Amino acid sequence: MTLTRRELVLGWLAGVVILYGATYWFGASYVQEWKDIRAQRGTLAKQIEVAEHWLAQQSKWQAQLEQLEAKLPHHKTKENARQIFMTRLEKLRQKHALEVQRRKQVQETSKGNLYELSVWWQWQGTLDSIVRFLYDLQAGGDLMDATKIAITSMRDPGKLKGTLTVSYAYSRGKPPDKEAAP
Repeated sequence: MTLTRRELVLGWLAGVVILYGATYWFGASYVQEWKDIRAQRGTLAKQIEVAEHWLAQQSKWQAQLEQLEAKLPHHKTKENARQIFMTRLEKLRQKHALEVQRRKQVQETSKGNLYELSVWWQWQGTLDSIVRFLYDLQAGGDLMDATKIAITSMRDPGKLKGTLTVSYAYSRGKPPDKEAAP
């Protein structure tokens, strides 16, 4: 039996079609998986870039953390930090002639070895006195911060009144040993 050229070509074409059909039939489910894997690969590559960026910044953040820890006041476990905070705040207030009508102390909050005290004041004074008070509060070296402030004018020219929340951050226990750090 001899096959003509036409029959050979048709046979090859039929074989190729059957081969492609079988490949599609068995491989179609894997095509979607490959597309998903390719999309995940792109997402993971972006996440790796971000992680490498943050790792490159680690020494910078570590240095900033060490600077803040050096500024952080340390109080003994039984030492009354609230009294120390209120005394410092009262001295600043008297130095700049701010009048306090009402005050409310907020409970001490803690996160690990970091503690925070807050006090809310309703005050009265001049623009100069509040500006100098806020400047000394920030420049004092302690981690005291005016977290909320509201100011309104009074009928008296040059007089202002408002509310102010001052927070104080500190740690308790033994201060970290500077020489033991790596």
